[in-house]
Amino acid sequence: MKFEDVYSRRTADKLTQEQAAEILGVSVRTVRRWEDRFEADGAEGLYDRRLGKLANNRVPTDTVMEMLTLFDSKYWDYTPKHFHEKLVEHHGFTQSYNWLRLTLQSHGRIPARPPTWSSSPQAAPPPDGWHDAASGRVQS
Repeated sequence: MKFEDVYSRRTADKLTQEQAAEILGVSVRTVRRWEDRFEADGAEGLYDRRLGKLANNRVPTDTVMEMLTLFDSKYWDYTPKHFHEKLVEHHGFTQSYNWLRLTLQSHGRIPARPPTWSSSPQAAPPPDGWHDAASGRVQS
């Protein structure tokens, strides 16, 4: 059921806020907030205000480009872990290792790890008469 339908029933005193919250699947406080926004701005007030906004903790583009340039020119033969250590030690880098690894992967500098639990080809079954090193027996 749409919010407007529930709101019209609420203004006609056919529903309580608790009943409206149960129908919409949200808390009573959320219904109160939505009603206030709907009364102030109409249907436009119900849109998510976060959509289209950049995250506050986003890494600046200059920092990303500097990191990629350093990796391409000076540290191209380092593993991501060692590269991160050098950045922290010598370049004042403050981002996490995981962010660095994911950024290098997304920009094609290092390969992404294949998942180990799915979509990997199964190993071929051993041939007849293979030797089990753990038990010392020959399987048949």
